Amino acid sequence: MSVIPKRGAPSQMAYLTGFTDGWYEIADSQGQNAVRVEWDARKLPYLSVWQEWGASTDFPFWGKFYMVELEPISAV
Repeated sequence: MSVIPKRGAPSQMAYLTGFTDGWYEIADSQGQNAVRVEWDARKLPYLSVWQEWGASTDFPFWGKFYMVELEPISAV
């Protein structure tokens, strides 16, 4: 999950858990730009990770989405 794949790679979905501190960070490969998100892991113990790289060509994506979604959640 540390490298963004090329357009057309298969979509992926995962749920992460077991961390004591709720946070993630996304940074560019040069380390010049980054964003860090923090949350209360006791209230939101899971992190939903959804990656869409353009391989889903049917509705509603039509092969146009190239993105990653990271969302702290309370249950799976």
